[in-house]
Amino acid sequence: MEKVERVAAYIRVSTQEQHLHGISLDAQVQKIQQYADKNNMRIVEWYKDEGVSGRKLIKKRPELQRMIQDAEKGMFERILFIKIDRFFRSVAEYHECMKRIAPVVWSTTEEEYDLTTANGRMLVNMKLTIAEMEADQTGERIKIVNEYKASTGQPLVGTQCLPFGFRVGKDEKNGKKNVIKDPDDAPILEDLINYYMEVQSRRKTIMYAYSKYHLNFGQQQLKLLFNNSMLHGEYRGNPNYCEPYLDKETHERLMEINNSKNIKDNTKAERTYLFSGLLKCPTCGRPMSGSIGHTVKPNGRRFSYRRYRCSTAYTAGGKCDYGKSLYETTVEKLMLENVEHYLKGAKEEYELTNLPDEKVYLYNVDDINAELDRLNYSWRKGMIRTVEQYEKEHEELMDQLRLAKAERQETEPRDFSKADEILQGDWKEVYGKLDDDGKRQFWRSFVVSMEPDWDGPKNHKKLTNIIFL
Repeated sequence: MEKVERVAAYIRVSTQEQHLHGISLDAQVQKIQQYADKNNMRIVEWYKDEGVSGRKLIKKRPELQRMIQDAEKGMFERILFIKIDRFFRSVAEYHECMKRIAPVVWSTTEEEYDLTTANGRMLVNMKLTIAEMEADQTGERIKIVNEYKASTGQPLVGTQCLPFGFRVGKDEKNGKKNVIKDPDDAPILEDLINYYMEVQSRRKTIMYAYSKYHLNFGQQQLKLLFNNSMLHGEYRGNPNYCEPYLDKETHERLMEINNSKNIKDNTKAERTYLFSGLLKCPTCGRPMSGSIGHTVKPNGRRFSYRRYRCSTAYTAGGKCDYGKSLYETTVEKLMLENVEHYLKGAKEEYELTNLPDEKVYLYNVDDINAELDRLNYSWRKGMIRTVEQYEKEHEELMDQLRLAKAERQETEPRDFSKADEILQGDWKEVYGKLDDDGKRQFWRSFVVSMEPDWDGPKNHKKLTNIIFL
């Protein structure tokens, strides 16, 4: 029987390629696995560089670096990838890598090269040179498209990537997409700007945003928002890119305050609440906010503690009647003692209420990706003459792709593997060594939300409706 060869699998896709060509990591995984099975190979490790350009230096590609280190340790004899341009789009970086991984060889699943001959090595260099040139040309074309969009007031990204207070709209005159004020968020942003200019404190503004609107802003996030030129309607040199919140002079005053050395982040003064954003009010469903409570011991000593309360009940005119305060130590104790039991219950409930059934999809992802490939090939080869035609067809296909992904997400099975992975072995011992920031990150890494049930006897408090990642 032929010896099973130990191989490494390397896959890469840049953010640009995902957007333009619909290239995915999953598709590469499938092709490489099929090739390995067919050729009596065992994949000992997968290396996945997602959102990484093939033009990047080796030192800026973390998974490639890890693969090179493993090659130097002799973990495998061969590297698999689907095409040479998945490995590199730079001649110089390719040869640097080859020096470091020798005597490990490589193979592609979609192309054939004979590296034992001069002609074969020349072909590899030619392919890399062409790939390098195509990457440059694609980048130049995308830059042209983006410059055109910015100059005509069109969005370069979707609503979810725009600054707070803005969204993608549609120009009633020409039917093209544009950037408009978000009608839901505009009054909030205007209020936050006015409040910040009055108090001149990011920390106070963050607390104000959370207590009044239940919005969680970070220090840097708020600083970047207030410095964004779109607040006065300008973007990429277009002074009339979008509807402004402020005139330029007022925005310059805002930025002067925002960038002043007297404006301190005060991050050291902020307290870390372990379950901030995770606890939901069982009555109104809104997030419960963390605060500091104080009490005086019989010996006269003042004692402070962290607690959670429904902010709607305490700061919104009593619109919610849930007036209980939750000690953070109590919530933490319940989670440490019962989280594995809660997880088991969530799995059992999911299995009972989510029996599999057949689903017919309206959109075919593979067909849409194929159309995107054809469209972008025509654009690169100059077969599409105008930016407007390319943009119109590309937007239509991307809309279809978003709908296709959305209808699949509706029926995607729940995966509890993240929680299972974390709650293994001596996880409680590890947890006990974490600082408050680490503990907060620990819970947020696998819990989405939970509700308190404090209505039973004093010693029978529990947490319910826990949603796990």
